[in-house]
Amino acid sequence: MGATFGMDDRSQKMLVMYLQGPCKGLAIIVEDTEADADLIDIDSVYSKQLLEQRRSINPERPIIVIS
Repeated sequence: MGATFGMDDRSQKMLVMYLQGPCKGLAIIVEDTEADADLIDIDSVYSKQLLEQRRSINPERPIIVIS
């Protein structure tokens, strides 16, 4: 289970569809409080700040950087 950061609604919906389709539901997108990992869109204007923020909030949680 992962929470997304730096994605617009369209990108997030496409990721959800990909996880449900080709990935056969092996992962799901959830709210931050329920997530086991953070997914950060590195192409976001605020990606550097998001990465630093997520590291400081949850230093033990894995971060997956996507483009």
